[in-house]
Amino acid sequence: KMEAYADRSGGAEQYTQFLQDELMPALQKKYRVSPYTVVTGHSLSGLYTSYLATHHSDSINAAISVSPSLWWDDFALINDIKVAEQEAEKPAVRWFVSMANEPNEMAESYERLLNVLEAKPESAFNWESKQFPSETHDSTPLIGNVEGLKSVFRGFNAVPNIEIKSLEQLQAFYADYEKTVGYDFPMSVHQYNVYGLKAAYEGQVDWGQAILEKGVEVFDQSEILWDSLATVYSMNDNGTSALKASNKAVQLAREHQSKYISEIEAQNSDLKSRNK
Repeated sequence: KMEAYADRSGGAEQYTQFLQDELMPALQKKYRVSPYTVVTGHSLSGLYTSYLATHHSDSINAAISVSPSLWWDDFALINDIKVAEQEAEKPAVRWFVSMANEPNEMAESYERLLNVLEAKPESAFNWESKQFPSETHDSTPLIGNVEGLKSVFRGFNAVPNIEIKSLEQLQAFYADYEKTVGYDFPMSVHQYNVYGLKAAYEGQVDWGQAILEKGVEVFDQSEILWDSLATVYSMNDNGTSALKASNKAVQLAREHQSKYISEIEAQNSDLKSRNK
């Protein structure tokens, strides 16, 4: 607490208790909430998310601090961080800190923080930082959160640029990613679709087929994956399997009133004409 802010400062531990014991359980009852928890805050809220990143790695997985007010109480949090240690039994919280073009104590506190973090071993804090010289304190939250989420989930794209991977390589990649972040992010419909088609179009049709076959095994109600699998079967000169997969895609597209129904039906008509 600070004298200048009597009755409206302090209480971080009480607020953290509220989040852990009341808010999160209420959200988990009402929504499909992933146990991978990311907190984000700007200004004084950025001070609080910095506090969570450095003092509550047991309850969150990642934190975003946009222009945090680290000057608070004569840089009290930064002084705490100097002696703080990350818990060894779990991966370090992924922490993104940013600062806009801001003067005086804001800029000073940001520089102090970077100096402290840079002196720490890599195992202590898993952090990244970025400055936005064209932004002000009021304009920075949007870009700060966008860049923060990109930082938190850095490395999640298994196939950047023109690189392609087989199903086994993708599974190994995400197994390693799970160890890095401490949470298993299963591949989505979109990832199976993109990685499978990309492999096939880049000349590894068998790789693409294996990825998409695994995709329809995991997401058997996805008309998109069945339609893409039909495409890859056709590329692999397997007309019978292609038509079977396409028929399944059409059935699901009609049931789901899919916005892709015209494209799915067009491929189905083409495959039927070729399989006569």
